[in-house]
Amino acid sequence: MRRRRVTLLLFEVTLVVALVSARGPPPPILRPRDGDPFDSLPKGFWQEFSSPFTDTPDGGDTDDSAESLETTTREPQPFFEEPTAAANVTTQLGSHVHLHCRVNDLREKTVSWVRRKEDQLQLITFGRHTYSSDSRYQLEYQPPNDWQLLIEFANERDEGHYECQVSSHPPLVFLVYLTVVVPRVEIVDERGGAGADKFYKAGSTIELKCVISKVPQPTTYVMWKHGQRMLNYDTSRGGISVPSEDSTQEA
Repeated sequence: MRRRRVTLLLFEVTLVVALVSARGPPPPILRPRDGDPFDSLPKGFWQEFSSPFTDTPDGGDTDDSAESLETTTREPQPFFEEPTAAANVTTQLGSHVHLHCRVNDLREKTVSWVRRKEDQLQLITFGRHTYSSDSRYQLEYQPPNDWQLLIEFANERDEGHYECQVSSHPPLVFLVYLTVVVPRVEIVDERGGAGADKFYKAGSTIELKCVISKVPQPTTYVMWKHGQRMLNYDTSRGGISVPSEDSTQEA
């Protein structure tokens, strides 16, 4: 029994030595040099442990790659069609007026109209919904990009600043200042004189003029009344005529 164990042990030692001889000599032991312990590391050691997101491809340009990536992934931003970010609108008392806001590349952003009074903002519309309690305010969308705020029967209280806002980052704001003009009406005689009372002899010819000023657009219709009766189309009495002069706004 002792001879077999010794023989088996020698056979195992011989087998291990044979395997080591077949693989070749062991690699040399790397020892750090004095003053620079990292020189002993194998070539490419840090590349094996670096993150794949920070590696730079061989022969590539980091700046060009980043600029190309930014260019291809940037989302188009909305912009106003008007060359300036503000507009002035003038309308006449009692008329309907549209405040225009043309937005391009809106995509999923939202357009809203607000009224600014000093430091306070009053929401009028959001998207295609109207939130103002004043029924004279309405949102009218005209394709392809015009978000119009309609104000019916404009009065002097409607005058002021309005803002068309786009929910981008940062927000876009288009300013509109509305001016409501109150026309001035004056009745003068044939000599151009104005007065509260006029006296004429029976059977004489009377010439009265209605001078209208402070109107943003020409007046298309002027109505004359005598008491509660309208004279414009009353031909029961001959000799009554109502000419109009658009250039001077007289009738």
